[in-house]
Amino acid sequence: MWFTICCFNIQNTLLQLMKIFIKTLTGYQFEIECCPYEDPEQLKQRIEDKEGIKVECQRMICAGRSVYEGRTLAEFAVREGSTVHLVLRLRGA
Repeated sequence: MWFTICCFNIQNTLLQLMKIFIKTLTGYQFEIECCPYEDPEQLKQRIEDKEGIKVECQRMICAGRSVYEGRTLAEFAVREGSTVHLVLRLRGA
């Protein structure tokens, strides 16, 4: 598992936190802070901590693309002010 300094809440002027919006299928929207170099799994954990939606039940979509582990949020074009759509993963899917 790889860690960035964002994982440890260490602030660095080169790695600024960004605010993004998470929107559910019901239209509920909330703001969350993250680092562009985080793995999407870290963002999912923040969502679970804030909203109680289990990581394994989350599926994220940004700019029409599925956001999955193994790449950074920046690689999925998640930027300051982006809206990430959160859908629930179906059991067995």
